[in-house]
Amino acid sequence: MIRRILVTALAMTAATPLSGCMTAAAIYQHHEAEELERLRVFHPEEHAWALAPGVPVQGSLTLTANYRYGYGSKIERMTAETLTCQNRLVWLVPDTPHMRWLMNWEYGLSPDARGDWRDGLSVSRKQAWPEPKSRDYVRQATCGAYGSFAFPDTAPGRYLLLGQITPDSERASFVPFDYVLKPVEVKVGEALTVHIRSDDWVAGPLLPD
Repeated sequence: MIRRILVTALAMTAATPLSGCMTAAAIYQHHEAEELERLRVFHPEEHAWALAPGVPVQGSLTLTANYRYGYGSKIERMTAETLTCQNRLVWLVPDTPHMRWLMNWEYGLSPDARGDWRDGLSVSRKQAWPEPKSRDYVRQATCGAYGSFAFPDTAPGRYLLLGQITPDSERASFVPFDYVLKPVEVKVGEALTVHIRSDDWVAGPLLPD
């Protein structure tokens, strides 16, 4: 789609003086701005499927952290730890373009298939769902032991699992919790066993290996 827009724009530029039309770059920026504005707005009809009757869903959320920290020019690998969402909040968010934008806007999280992880000090630490208009379309639960969770009456479909997890021991004294995100699919009769592996590069973003 973007390629077709640019080809059309270049043809217009070649046939018409620049003073009489938008340049290819301007057209591209215009369409980018339009798309961003569309993503920013919550459209209930695009999320209505998540309100349909469903089934109870059980699962667990864990993360294996295997850091590499840099002290000056030295790189030191830390001992692997398993982190969970125990006693923290977890959400099932309908997987739509708007919600993917919201996850990035509010938490800096990307819906990568491998999962994403962000330092709790660098993103929003709101306990409540950040968008009132979409609150009824999102399911929230509190994790139990070993990162277990349960959602009642959940419509089958694709979701983004957003969760708060306990920080690794290196940062636990000053970070209340981190955030993780991973795309999942709710299917009848299947549990959601979500595990993320991370191997953080020196001073880089918290991304999975």
